[in-house]
Amino acid sequence: MRSTSIAFLWVVAIILFLPPALSQPAASPSIAALPPPLADYHLHIQSRALSDVLRRAAAQDPKLFEGMSPALLNPRSGADALRVLNDAGIRCGVLLSEAYMFTSPYFDVHNIDKDRLTREENAFNVAQAAQSKGRLVAFISVNPLSPAATSEIAYWKRAGGASGIKLHLANSQFDFALPANIQALKQVFLEANKDSFPLIIHLRNRQDFGAAQVNTFVDEILPSAGSLPVQIAHGGGWGGLDDQTIAALSAFSDAIAAHRPGTERLTFDLALVVVDDHTDAAKAQGFVDLMRKIGIERFAMGSDWPALYTPGQYVHLVERELPLKSQEWRVILAHRSDYIPKPPSPRPATSKPNAAAAN
Repeated sequence: MRSTSIAFLWVVAIILFLPPALSQPAASPSIAALPPPLADYHLHIQSRALSDVLRRAAAQDPKLFEGMSPALLNPRSGADALRVLNDAGIRCGVLLSEAYMFTSPYFDVHNIDKDRLTREENAFNVAQAAQSKGRLVAFISVNPLSPAATSEIAYWKRAGGASGIKLHLANSQFDFALPANIQALKQVFLEANKDSFPLIIHLRNRQDFGAAQVNTFVDEILPSAGSLPVQIAHGGGWGGLDDQTIAALSAFSDAIAAHRPGTERLTFDLALVVVDDHTDAAKAQGFVDLMRKIGIERFAMGSDWPALYTPGQYVHLVERELPLKSQEWRVILAHRSDYIPKPPSPRPATSKPNAAAAN
């Protein structure tokens, strides 16, 4: 499963891979009885304009998408997201804009207005959420190394319709060793704090990632978010459970235990922390041990649809592969961030009039 193509896919977050055939072992009775998640905190849709850019990139370098379905270069709408959420019985979803693709070094397509296309992709994401009658919320996205990043965030504060900001450090080729990169990301966090935008960040930027990079993030960048909610994507990794992901989550655990600035409202999504039904049992147990140390209430369900699975497929997979107790899963599945609408209160039962007593 950890082929070169898939590893590259996770790094640049091109959501362009068909799900492999999965074996479907019978779930234990306790897992089978679990309710669906309230929300999927990690979904991607895509406009026709972005699809066109990705197709042009594929034409320039066919190996970029070798072995992947051309159909996955097609646009995806909010209606498509609602369809897969409905199939899984999930009420809400968080649409994470892929606008950062236009300024990514991985897709340096010439003769395009990158800032305009970034704005339009974010507008597409916001508009699709607005049509969902409250079931979808939109996060805009920016490349934090783009000169236009903070102005794009400020625009959406004025325009309205956005619930937060998505950042993807691997896609941006962010380097924790470069002070200029650290300063640029810090400015984005400061702008988000100023505009009261929660953040979801794909933090892992490369293969050699772990405690050192997490500590740099916690020390130099996270405090700039103030009291904002900050969600770390993929449980601190970039898909799959490897030693680097465990080391990163362990560093976050230590920071939370020490009450470091910015960690009070830090959460983690479980998007693609497992990628197939052959998860290393020791790594899965180590990851779960850290989840318990951090606090199960800090973890939320996310599928990264359509990277590998539909939300329903991924929920069943991760419930099988992570050795959590049923009551722990119930806490995760019920996780509700402040920007997710509260479920409607059930209507009180009304008794039918007694026909015999009617005049």
